[in-house]
Amino acid sequence: MSRLASLRGPSTPSPASARASPPLSPTSPTTRLSALDPTSYHRKIRAILVEFEKAIKDWEEVVLMDGLKAGKACVDARTELDNLASKPHEPFAYSPTPGSLLFRLSNGQADLTVVLGKLDKRLSKIASLTDAADSLLLEAMQAKGPSFSQATPLWTTWSLSHFVQSLPPLLSLLLHSHSHLTHLSSLLQSQSTSFEQGKAALESWQREAYWEGGGFGGERNGEERREWEETMSVEVKMWELGFGNDQARGVGGRGG
Repeated sequence: MSRLASLRGPSTPSPASARASPPLSPTSPTTRLSALDPTSYHRKIRAILVEFEKAIKDWEEVVLMDGLKAGKACVDARTELDNLASKPHEPFAYSPTPGSLLFRLSNGQADLTVVLGKLDKRLSKIASLTDAADSLLLEAMQAKGPSFSQATPLWTTWSLSHFVQSLPPLLSLLLHSHSHLTHLSSLLQSQSTSFEQGKAALESWQREAYWEGGGFGGERNGEERREWEETMSVEVKMWELGFGNDQARGVGGRGG
């Protein structure tokens, strides 16, 4: 069982077992703090999760689009420089000068540095959102107690604690990926990197965008990333129907 799968709440009871269950007391935490009675904690964790997912997608886009483009520019320019050096008198379809190729290589190197800076900012945001979720759980524990925070489903099956605990593993994977991307960037920027090494670095960089590269430790983590996203789409599907959204239920400023 994967780490995220282990965080899943209990399976939804069958209709028969639900009918056989005795009615809950009006003072039961499950009825008092159900998904049909949204609190400020519903809204806050919803906002955190939405921003977390956006930040992850933004990270992936920077790695896949900006990073690959800059890395390829370095490999191409360095390869053409090697070709000129090995066959200085052989005619080519076009004749770039060493100066123009060095300029392209310099631009690619600078673009990779910019990419790492962008990833730093995304990583900082993801870390801040993870901390905010942890603080929200602590606040809920103090204000609402363990039943609401750790046992009561917010929407479908996951409690607030389940949502919060699902974020640190993803942050940890991104931290490892960032370290690996920094290493790959150094290889791609180096003028001594061979064509074969540059090509391998580009392929490894691309796998990082799909959570399957060396920074993530293999394909299983890519599956966990997709599993988390699928879980969010199921668990939080009720948002689109108005659950956890006070305005959709017409209760305005009702809070926790």
